[in-house]
Amino acid sequence: MHLLRQNGDLPEGFARQNGDLPEGFISEGGCLLRDLHILRPDAVKVQRKKKTSTVSTASTASTADVLSYDSVIKGMKDFVRCHDGRPSPGDFLQELRVFQATLAFDERIRLFIALSSLCGEELNQQSLTHWKNHVGEVISSGKHGALPGPDVLWAFDAHLAGNPAKGFAAVLKLVYDEDWCSEQAMLSYYNDNQGKGQPGFEQAKEKAVPLLKWLVETASDSDSS
Repeated sequence: MHLLRQNGDLPEGFARQNGDLPEGFISEGGCLLRDLHILRPDAVKVQRKKKTSTVSTASTASTADVLSYDSVIKGMKDFVRCHDGRPSPGDFLQELRVFQATLAFDERIRLFIALSSLCGEELNQQSLTHWKNHVGEVISSGKHGALPGPDVLWAFDAHLAGNPAKGFAAVLKLVYDEDWCSEQAMLSYYNDNQGKGQPGFEQAKEKAVPLLKWLVETASDSDSS
């Protein structure tokens, strides 16, 4: 069974307030409850968290309050654990969409949450390769098709902001290899500072230098051949 919606609306008493996660999602053993017919209004409680790994729900980080999605990330980690550590990409996305419909966050935040819940603090080429089918499902299933390259880079940069990691250039190389972001979009995003002011952008740009140089050289070689 799944969380029921009538006429596309959220169940009665399922609040959507301030981007925070209502209580009542975790069952005994920590597995997510996706089979509730009714969530009691008194079980819905908004909790504002202190800033930890944070990103903005707005198109630019400077125009919105910064909210923590740690509760959603924990919920998705519990979902993965309760499915023997390997739910199908489709089931993972479906569960993530339940949170998205409830909290009304955008598709960039959805990808950020996916990266955080699947790879945790160990987002590197190895962990991303392990989960690439799930991440690819999230990226390819936007409301209007696949997420644009800059939105994909935004999510990876935002994750880097809260989880400094080595080998970020190798992570971006996999993003490029999987066609989640084109060569031109990646070069424009970083070299033309399209992501300036966004979470983790400056740090990501610095770490991406080896890959960006390689992309430029590859493009030059293609033009001269």
